Amino acid sequence: MSEIAKYLPFEVFSPERIDMWEIYVPKYNAQGSVNNHTKWDQYVCNLAGGLTVLGSQVGKYQSADENTVAAAHADGFKQIIRERMIPVRIACTESNIKKIADFTCEFYFQEAVLYYKVVENVVIHKHNG
Repeated sequence: MSEIAKYLPFEVFSPERIDMWEIYVPKYNAQGSVNNHTKWDQYVCNLAGGLTVLGSQVGKYQSADENTVAAAHADGFKQIIRERMIPVRIACTESNIKKIADFTCEFYFQEAVLYYKVVENVVIHKHNG
């Protein structure tokens, strides 16, 4: 076994297909401070074997909750919420991305989290040389 192979997650050898997923993680917490992502990173790495953090982006959305202060607007339109998000790519099974999404909602106190499949059937090629 090569040095790198011992760091690959058991999930790689699972009969369930590995896909590449992207999930959006909030950069700031409710108080406006930068979130500490270390524990989230550790959770994902333990579950999926690794992650790729992309540069932060500005996300804009309307709150799904009609009763929140953020959603109420004097002219009848919902207020647009602006939030800096960090796109993170993860090669894992569908069941694991669902676990990661649940953990993300709990860890960052989110009503919802967006994730989507980037590509199907990721191949992790191990060098035999």
